[in-house]
Amino acid sequence: MRHTISAFLTILPFLPFPAPSPPVMFRGTPEHTGFSDAAYVVPTSDSLAAFFRDLIGDSVPSAVVFAMDILPTSVAPVLADTVLLSRYLEAGGKIVSFSAPLGSVVRDSTGKVLGDDPKRMEQLLGIPAAALDYDEDLAAPTPAGRNWGVNLPLRGDYPMSPEAVTHLLAANPNGRATAWVKEYWKGRPGSGYVQLWGFGASVERLPLIRAVTEYGLLRAVQ
Repeated sequence: MRHTISAFLTILPFLPFPAPSPPVMFRGTPEHTGFSDAAYVVPTSDSLAAFFRDLIGDSVPSAVVFAMDILPTSVAPVLADTVLLSRYLEAGGKIVSFSAPLGSVVRDSTGKVLGDDPKRMEQLLGIPAAALDYDEDLAAPTPAGRNWGVNLPLRGDYPMSPEAVTHLLAANPNGRATAWVKEYWKGRPGSGYVQLWGFGASVERLPLIRAVTEYGLLRAVQ
């Protein structure tokens, strides 16, 4: 079976946001991200939209990695469950995010963060805004998390109520998840929206991010 994995990565330190809005998604290179072999493609905003449309059409297992929470208008012109990004998830796609939960951050036209609005996440991903909280506790891997590839205790933010997600990958002392999965197509294990810690990447986190991305595609589901 054909598998496709795409690392759609915004590397903000290298380029400023242009004015006016909307923000432009910049492309990082595989060497910047830890996804350096030929299995990964780094698309532009337009090619990401084409990628989503193609995968919705043929339902081939695939994954997209977002390094930042900023969404190109080509896949999410508004925050709604009808946009291309949401339809990709519903068709069995997989999105891995290790920044703030997608849709939750409010920015101005220059890209400056103005605050968080979890209701925006709910509009895009269908995850209740009330399920999201804020703290930065250490979170330990769960048995499901270890299967997916989360094998280290790590600090995370944006802890989520376990009732709002499908799988807890890492839980803080209060039992809330800072690494978690929301499935949209129950018939495809390893798919869905995956939120990892919300602190970005680090040397110790990159192998775990990659392992989670490849779970169900290049690694068998357990």
